Amino acid sequence: MPFTSIYREATDAAAQTTQDASKYGGLIDNVNEQNCGVLQLPAIKYPENGTMLQMNDYEHFWVALNNPTKSWTYGAVKNTAATAWYNSLPEIPDSATTDVLARSGFCGIHVDLRAFVRPAQVRVLTELTERFGSPILTSNPDGKPYWAFFTINPGAQLMQPSQWDLEHKNSFYAPVLTPDPDSISPRGSTGSDYWWWTTKPTGSFQLTQLDPSVPISAITGSIDIPECAQESTTPVTVSISQGSRSPNEQVRLTAPGTFTLETDSISPITIEISSELPGCVPKSRFLERFVQVTNLSAR
Repeated sequence: MPFTSIYREATDAAAQTTQDASKYGGLIDNVNEQNCGVLQLPAIKYPENGTMLQMNDYEHFWVALNNPTKSWTYGAVKNTAATAWYNSLPEIPDSATTDVLARSGFCGIHVDLRAFVRPAQVRVLTELTERFGSPILTSNPDGKPYWAFFTINPGAQLMQPSQWDLEHKNSFYAPVLTPDPDSISPRGSTGSDYWWWTTKPTGSFQLTQLDPSVPISAITGSIDIPECAQESTTPVTVSISQGSRSPNEQVRLTAPGTFTLETDSISPITIEISSELPGCVPKSRFLERFVQVTNLSAR
């Protein structure tokens, strides 16, 4: 039969991964036998996120399907309220986020290292090890680790949304930022920082409230300009508005700078980042850049 060797290689690899996932899940259960939450990193979208380096689409399911005693974060449909908080996470969630997770019944963090280039693997493993201690590791036949589990709360038991207080709601139902794809580049992230670039003189985001009990009171972030820019004294304007109305609030600042805009506007809110600076294309890049927007968030 044609392609027999190819099919055999694929099924053998799948069988080995299933065996590894089962063993890995057992080691996690040794830490906590309860139904606790596990944060899966990188926080990729479902369905159809696409391949990330050596990690194929849907491979976050390997560990979840082989350990049904845990509640795994991957699998909620993208662009829904259920997955908004997860898909907004940076490369490595900061301590404030993991503290909330630990108090919400999350017992650990699972990292698929195949989605990271080698320097990023080292950075992620080093930071999480410093914060949570040595992980449970699963390695390939060459001895290179590809799964890592960090325990953040060994006694955790999953908390249901009906038990959440305002702190939990603020974390899991935080307003959603939707960048305009025609004027904002795809998001980048390193460590706990995340950013976008405006690709036109004015770039915009839409901010949508997920839960009426979690109001929007302020919008914060920081701005910078690309290294290829000729000068940095021209101010950048950050404004917020509701519907087609004139801006409710705005601030002008020079780069680099941080901003906070107080608001009592009702969702949806439009955030605009404008600059009179000419755009430029950095070396080894393809898109013109105007302003970098970092750690944009609402509370």
